[in-house]
Amino acid sequence: MSKLTKEQKGYIAGIIDGEGTICIHRGIEKLRSGEKRHFYRPFIKIANTNIELLIWIKTKLNCGAIMKQRNRHPEKW
Repeated sequence: MSKLTKEQKGYIAGIIDGEGTICIHRGIEKLRSGEKRHFYRPFIKIANTNIELLIWIKTKLNCGAIMKQRNRHPEKW
C-alpha cells in the first residue's frame, strides 16, 4: 500500500461510508478427502459510476478489482 496522507485516508473512508459496504463472502472448498471446508472472506464493495475515482482508490490501496455490474433496473436510473 502506498503511504496515504491523513486527508487521503479520510477521503477513502468517506467514500466507503457513503457509497460502500463491508461484506463477508462465505465459500465452500472441497478437500481432496472429499470433505467440505467452509471459509469466510471479508471484502469492501464500492458502487460508483466514476471510473477515475475507483482507479485512484485501487491504485492508492494497491489491491482490489474493478468490475462492471449490470443495471438490474435501468428504467429507475
